[in-house]
Amino acid sequence: MIERFSEKLPAQYHYTRLQDATQERGESVEEFADRCKRFCEKIVRNVEDEATQRIINEEAERRLVVAYINGLGGLVGQQESFRMPHTLEEAAQVAVTVNNAERARAQGPKMVFSKKRDSSSQV
Repeated sequence: MIERFSEKLPAQYHYTRLQDATQERGESVEEFADRCKRFCEKIVRNVEDEATQRIINEEAERRLVVAYINGLGGLVGQQESFRMPHTLEEAAQVAVTVNNAERARAQGPKMVFSKKRDSSSQV
């Protein structure tokens, strides 16, 4: 039963998919992070030794962050590479912040105060 429902594709396939991943049109930075994380989960091997497993997980996290940053485009990707986050969580937080700032900037400035009425027209 395990053999029937286990992953049929080799880890190298998922590793290549992770390395080639780019944010798709209409895909949020969070969705892209989740997609990258799913690829990464399929390439991390499990071992008995706790110390070795920790090293494997740390290396996988580094590769995941690099792939995520390289897959982001525009200003978001540029800001990510400047900040050099250590974890996917940090990278996603930066990406969301920059993405929201870009969206707000694209909408233009908001009027905080209403325009002053011409006092001569009120008489």
